[in-house]
Amino acid sequence: MGEMVWNLVRSPPVMATATQLMACVSSMTPAGEPPQNRESTGQTMWTGHINEVSFGIGWEWFELCPGVLALADPMMVMTNLFLLDDHGRVLSDDRKTLYLNSVIHELGWQKHVLAGSSRRALPAQPVHSGFRSPVQIRRHSAEPAAVTG
Repeated sequence: MGEMVWNLVRSPPVMATATQLMACVSSMTPAGEPPQNRESTGQTMWTGHINEVSFGIGWEWFELCPGVLALADPMMVMTNLFLLDDHGRVLSDDRKTLYLNSVIHELGWQKHVLAGSSRRALPAQPVHSGFRSPVQIRRHSAEPAAVTG
């Protein structure tokens, strides 16, 4: 991981409940400008505030296909957050990772990364896998479709 994201683990720790983290997702912002290159991998970091204390979440991403970005490793999200349960106990790394991935899912990070370069998101395309369902849909009937073998 790049230096910017690794700096998170050297930042002062921030204690917060998972509820506090989820409540501040909409106010989180990217740390820095979008990448200006045409790389197919990179990193991004987003910052937020809980009780007026700054925290960051960072991860690596890769371009799955033109304009489609994904986390490189959902288990390797860096942060200076220590998440607590409602009783003040530190959450396990597994539970913390689940919350961090939920936050990342809610952020518009892909648009941010795509905005900085010649990358452009592809329009939504239906997926044609070649799979044919055994159920045929009848368009003008209220009856269920017959299952064909």
